[in-house]
Amino acid sequence: MRIDLFGHLVVDINENRCVIAQKSRDGRHLTFHFRPQPSGRYAGLLTPHTTIGRVRRTLMRLRPDRLHRLGDRIGEDLAASFRAKTRPVNPTELDTEGWAVIYPLDDEENKALFDSLRSDQNPRAELRLDEAAMEEFGRTFLERLVSPLALDDPEFPCGEQVWAMRANDRGEPETLVLVFRADSQRDSPGWYATPVPFVSPDYFERLVGEYCGPTGLKMLKQVDRFFNG
Repeated sequence: MRIDLFGHLVVDINENRCVIAQKSRDGRHLTFHFRPQPSGRYAGLLTPHTTIGRVRRTLMRLRPDRLHRLGDRIGEDLAASFRAKTRPVNPTELDTEGWAVIYPLDDEENKALFDSLRSDQNPRAELRLDEAAMEEFGRTFLERLVSPLALDDPEFPCGEQVWAMRANDRGEPETLVLVFRADSQRDSPGWYATPVPFVSPDYFERLVGEYCGPTGLKMLKQVDRFFNG
């Protein structure tokens, strides 16, 4: 799958690797293979690398098991952060607080929306995520804004995650993700809300630093300089 991000970056991903390339500069790109090197001095290791012209530079050598543990740690950490920020809510309170909810798209509507972002009708065609696409998303979701009181409607699709939006007292946008828990050993049945984002802006950098040390932070800075320097 290829994704065009605002005409600046192209992400090309398949079952074997992910390539991130800048569209406007000298063909430079970052490659991350999902399988370890089969032979050679780095056999058994993952070797993400950058390429400019014919110059290839390995950023880091990673053991797959260590990367899997980092992924598990991130998943556990995110789940704990999500739970810590989640609170029970009721539709009347949300309505009083000025929230509006986006009525969920059904499967056919979701497909039609994403098909409209493809460069042609081929399901494997490039997805276009530029300003025009964001405007299309925005129009679609604004047209589906309803009062939170709709959450009490027996016909409301409670099995879906629901997004809620409002502007705070400073005019800044705020977002919640709402989930209906019908049967839980830990929680009472009802709607639960979690603010988005639910982790601090430096969360991933801090976690990589804790788990991968200075080498991991150095790699993040190298990638940033590679695309933005």
